[in-house]
Amino acid sequence: MLINRVLNTLGYTALSQRNLLQAAVWYREGLSHAMELDSKERIGWNLYGLALVAETEEQYLQAARLFGAVETWVDINADMTPAEHAEYTRVFENVRARLGKRPLLPREAKDMA
Repeated sequence: MLINRVLNTLGYTALSQRNLLQAAVWYREGLSHAMELDSKERIGWNLYGLALVAETEEQYLQAARLFGAVETWVDINADMTPAEHAEYTRVFENVRARLGKRPLLPREAKDMA
């Protein structure tokens, strides 16, 4: 699990430095690792990282699909800190606004996938 957290942190660090290609590489590696471990929560966190990358790349439909998948694996109300939840909400709302859709609940984004 520690390796997966490190991969996720590396992805987030690369994302914060706007190195989107490297961020995606770290998140995909983390996702692969989490799937091997069958770690539902870690799968969700790496999907969330990929959603952040997609949103930053202005790939809003892809980001919406990933956000929908995140909620299959992570309880955003229980598993996220207040700061993480605030970021999730901010980015999710931006994706929704960019898609020009009525307000979506996160579960509705999953249905778009």
